[in-house]
Amino acid sequence: MKILYVITLGTWGGAQSHLYSLIKDQIARNNEVSLVVGEKGDLTTKIAENLPQVKILRLKTLQRNVSVTKIISSIYRLRKIIKSENPQIVHLHSTMAGIIGRLAATNLKKPVIFTVHGWAFTEGASKKRQFFAKIVEKLLAPLTSCYLCVSKYDYNLGLKKGILKNTKAYVILNGVKDNGRDNSYPEKIKESKFIITMAARFSNQKNQLMLIRAIRNLNNKNVNLVLLGDGPNISQCKQYVSMNNMEDVVQFIGKVNDVTPYYRKSNVIALISNYEGLPVSLIEALPIGKPIIASNVGGVSELFDGNGICVENKVSLISSSIVKIMRNSDMEREMGIKSRKLYKNQFTETGMTEKINNVYIEMFKK
Repeated sequence: MKILYVITLGTWGGAQSHLYSLIKDQIARNNEVSLVVGEKGDLTTKIAENLPQVKILRLKTLQRNVSVTKIISSIYRLRKIIKSENPQIVHLHSTMAGIIGRLAATNLKKPVIFTVHGWAFTEGASKKRQFFAKIVEKLLAPLTSCYLCVSKYDYNLGLKKGILKNTKAYVILNGVKDNGRDNSYPEKIKESKFIITMAARFSNQKNQLMLIRAIRNLNNKNVNLVLLGDGPNISQCKQYVSMNNMEDVVQFIGKVNDVTPYYRKSNVIALISNYEGLPVSLIEALPIGKPIIASNVGGVSELFDGNGICVENKVSLISSSIVKIMRNSDMEREMGIKSRKLYKNQFTETGMTEKINNVYIEMFKK
């Protein structure tokens, strides 16, 4: 089987981590894989180093925010790539790649799969974006052979908005590799401070500033906040930390290739967001056996089963959630054990890739 994957950004994030798992699995199955990206980055570097069998193709006009002229150019060029590569399946990831990919594959008689890593019209996005995204997705639904939703929330939202009504669609939860082990959970923390870690890009989607404000509310020097990632909103957060003399409490680590070492040293993994699909950065806390605190947006609530606290985006509620776990070491340990159990039951990498491969087989037979 030959599969062509398309994604806008070849940098690293939840969608890219998901895609790397798929590509790795398909190569292990001796299938042929090509990857089209608009922008190279950590994803393409990792594939080039570890999976040299994969053919990486750069389509420079495939970007997030582009003009109509560049969109048309991308459609034309991607169509040429699809014809040249002649894959049995075209699998699209990210909103812009989903739009351009489905238009490019029109009438080429190729099964086209679109993975929804959070709808562009999800609650929390701007009203203008929601309005136009819903119209675009309704127009593209007939060009989609199959939708894969990474959360039940996205699936239900797609049904509610009439996108998935007459189209084949499946819920296949995001899965990650097992960075933990079954015995002795959660791992004992040697640090004297209570450490909270959040791994996310500093963008309008995420809300690190609200988490920082919640930490400030605690007024407790024994609590440390570790922030992993970079992005356009990081300067605003650093300014707030400086103005409030929190340099000893909040650490900005920057972009990291592996969150695992930081998660292992943490008491709690947090993710405060304005909107989400099913965040991989939070799933990565589960196999390590860590309690989680996260915003109740998108599919985030699906990551909770007694293993943490799902909160509204209010500073006071985030602060009280931290205190609740911090003051009860037995609760912290029990939540960590439940995180590991939830991971094994629902969020393994092998479970995810096996289900997606079954979809490929179904599409290929048609």
